[in-house]
Amino acid sequence: MRIDIHDVGHGHCAVVTAPDGTRLMIDCGSDPVRGWWPSIHYWRQHIDVLVLQNLDEDHVTDLTDMWRHVSIGAIVTNPTITAQALSTMKRDRGMGTGVRFAHTLIEASQPGLVHGQLPLSDAGGVNASVMWNRYGVDFADTNNLSIATFVEYGPFVALFTGDLEKKGWQALLTNPSFASKLRRVTVRVASHHGRENGCCVEAFGFMRPDIVI
Repeated sequence: MRIDIHDVGHGHCAVVTAPDGTRLMIDCGSDPVRGWWPSIHYWRQHIDVLVLQNLDEDHVTDLTDMWRHVSIGAIVTNPTITAQALSTMKRDRGMGTGVRFAHTLIEASQPGLVHGQLPLSDAGGVNASVMWNRYGVDFADTNNLSIATFVEYGPFVALFTGDLEKKGWQALLTNPSFASKLRRVTVRVASHHGRENGCCVEAFGFMRPDIVI
């Protein structure tokens, strides 16, 4: 298995390539300053699953061109965020190009848009699963509605959590399944770009990662 965490400045884009060639992309942020876009790097290639962890612009900057120029098997978003919910959350700050396109996809429910399911099981030994907080029940902000994505390959377990903040972590920790999975995490990709508010001390009562990226 190979994991590429691309440098997109303030944003996120990572790609997991399984031994059988299956690809999981986590977010599709880009870096226009350096001239790097996932839609160009993976031009005309196939991504089996694209997880949009967080529906903020820096995580979906290149979504429109990814849809146009890259073959995507499925797109996963937080299933509790409807098009109306996304509009409500973005009412004050507005939508960038990527978020507007995500809104269009969610509203249209076009083929390939999968809500809350991750069709990546035993891809050459790699398995992936997702968990989330609920819009309108747990939170009403995009950060704490970020999808937590577990990528497992034998004893290796990587955890990506988007822009999840402390309160979002604490809410997920009440889910026994989430807490159980944390105990196996060996690599954690820091939440919210490494900001202090993305760190939850309580979570380290469950997980002991070998490294935090």
